[in-house]
Amino acid sequence: MEHKMGPKEKQDRWLLAEGFMLGAMLLGTLALALTDALSGLYRWVLHLFR
Repeated sequence: MEHKMGPKEKQDRWLLAEGFMLGAMLLGTLALALTDALSGLYRWVLHLFR
């Protein structure tokens, strides 16, 4: 399905790619923060029950 892309379509595609990259970065940061918080909570719980 190859057809000539106008400047508008090209811009939309770039915006989509940029949005995807930003979303992936945000998701990665969120996952890191979540695992960090979970490990911290885990340590705190272990400390509580010792």
